[in-house]
Amino acid sequence: MKIILAVLSRLTVFLLLMNLLAGCVSGSAQVADASRHLALGNPSGAVVDVRQPTNYLLLRDQYAVGYHRDRGIPNWVSWHLQMSDFGPAERYSGSFITDQSLPEGWYRVTHADYTSSGYDRGHMTPSADRTATEEDNIATFILTNILPQAPDNNRGVWAQLEEYARAVVREGNEAYIIAGSAGSLGTLAQGRLTIPEHVWKVLLFLPEAEGDDATRVTADTMVLAVWMPNDNSVANASWQDYQTTVRCVEDLTGYDFFSAVEPTIQDRIEGQGCPDGKPYRALLPLVVDDELAPPPPVFAGCNVDPGPGVAPERPVRIVTVDKIAETVTLENVSATAINLDGWRMCSIRGGQDHPISGMLESGMTRVFPGPDANIWSNSSSDPGALYDAEGYLISYWPD
Repeated sequence: MKIILAVLSRLTVFLLLMNLLAGCVSGSAQVADASRHLALGNPSGAVVDVRQPTNYLLLRDQYAVGYHRDRGIPNWVSWHLQMSDFGPAERYSGSFITDQSLPEGWYRVTHADYTSSGYDRGHMTPSADRTATEEDNIATFILTNILPQAPDNNRGVWAQLEEYARAVVREGNEAYIIAGSAGSLGTLAQGRLTIPEHVWKVLLFLPEAEGDDATRVTADTMVLAVWMPNDNSVANASWQDYQTTVRCVEDLTGYDFFSAVEPTIQDRIEGQGCPDGKPYRALLPLVVDDELAPPPPVFAGCNVDPGPGVAPERPVRIVTVDKIAETVTLENVSATAINLDGWRMCSIRGGQDHPISGMLESGMTRVFPGPDANIWSNSSSDPGALYDAEGYLISYWPD
């Protein structure tokens, strides 16, 4: 009897898999308009056209993919997440699934292509985002939804952000999420499967409701973005350490996110571009301790006191100011090195700059000596404020 049940179980999975692969859209490009996963836009204008092998659209009930045949991985995967996507289905336990729906003659990545590579088979649409039915969960294991991901990335900061998104949705919201990759650290499968240098994700949250979601997006809509190195340097980091803006991810990828949103609102929610082409800056909007933080003050002169409680205290924080020794101690609390050139450390009472510059490595603390002339007041309160090169308040020291 147990043997019969096991055979029936395998047969059920096989039939579900065949239905999934047969159900992948392979017709006209207009099908993209019908997908809830692309309701806020198609980031790269991907199409179902074999003449576009580096920007090929795969459209499933569970997610949409902009696929790159020559890299063997998705450029991006987009999916809509709401409470009805959660259910009783258990995590699929079989081998990852070769996508037989890809056009004839294209290389189709296999489970074995990842074996003993040192890289995880990293989900873009997570398994835990698709538990309403067994079919939905199995779909997340199709290898066009997967890319080679460093274990400490996939199981650490990436998994933390996935769980954060689910927690926000469980509070009565819905989410539009796009995840993808960029660059190359090499290849697997004899050059047919690219190991990306970076992974990224952009997320937009709305209160769950009926109607046209693109028209419900406002300048106050919660939007997040991260850009992470696809290596094990992210171990013990927080996903917040890799926050950037949607506009910065657009700059680095060439994609256009949330293009269905009214342009002036889209411009507001996407934020600023990358400073100096570098994404590792907690540009706004940012989340600290799982709460959406308001924009910090911008530099208006060293003698302007922004007050306590408004600085994000990342990616660098003021550890202390020794007013007698005329030194400032700073700590890099982010997961990447920070270039302090162009930053300002202000003595507020005196309205003067304390010199800081150079690279501050991740996790490192450094003491910066003051100038020859004293600038810090020893006889009265003299708070300190740290501003980055773009003029944002980063840290505040209340004396």
